[in-house]
Amino acid sequence: MRGIRVAVIGAGAMAAGLVLASAPAFAQPWEGRPNAVAVFGARMADNNWIEIATIDDLGVRDAWLVGVALSRELAGTGRWALEAEVQGVRHFGGQGHWETNAALVARWRSFPWNRRLPASVAFGIGPSYAAKVPAEEVARDGSSARLLLYWVAELEVGARDGPWSGLARLHHRSNAYGVFAEEGGSNWLTLGLRRRF
Repeated sequence: MRGIRVAVIGAGAMAAGLVLASAPAFAQPWEGRPNAVAVFGARMADNNWIEIATIDDLGVRDAWLVGVALSRELAGTGRWALEAEVQGVRHFGGQGHWETNAALVARWRSFPWNRRLPASVAFGIGPSYAAKVPAEEVARDGSSARLLLYWVAELEVGARDGPWSGLARLHHRSNAYGVFAEEGGSNWLTLGLRRRF
C-alpha cells in the first residue's frame, strides 16, 4: 500500500512538473523590443527630491510640462538593461520654454511578480538644456541656468504580453551642488505611457 502511495505521489509530482515546464512563458514588454517611445506629462513640485522621496509635506507650483522620450537598449539581459534616452519637453503655466534632455539609463527588471505584472525600476543621468532660463526655477531658488544636470528615477509597470506600459517618474534638473550653476533646479512629478517596439 505504501509503495502505491509513493508511486501515485511520484507520478503526480512528475505530471505537475511537466505541466509547469510546458506552460507557455509570458512575453515581457521588453523582449524583442529594444526601442521605445514614451509620452508624459508632469507638474512641478515645490519640494526638493528628498522631500518627494520621503513624501514629506508635498506641494506643487503652477508649472506643467509635456514631453516625448525616445530610447534604445544598448545592452542587457532579462534582468537588467542599459539604455540611451533623448527627450523633447515643452513647459507651460508659470514658464513657457522648450527643454531637451539626454540620459544614460540603467534599468532593473527582475522581480518575482513579473510573470503576472511586468515591472522595472530605472535611474538615468545626463545633461538638460532649457531654451531660456526657467522662470519657476528662478522663483524658487533666486537664480538658475539653461544648462543643468538631469536625472530621472522611474517605476514602470507593463502589460503581461504586450508592448504597452505605464510609468511614474521623478524628472529632476539639478545644479549638481554648484557644478553647473550656483543655484537652480526643479523636480517634476511625472506620469506617462510607453510603447516598446
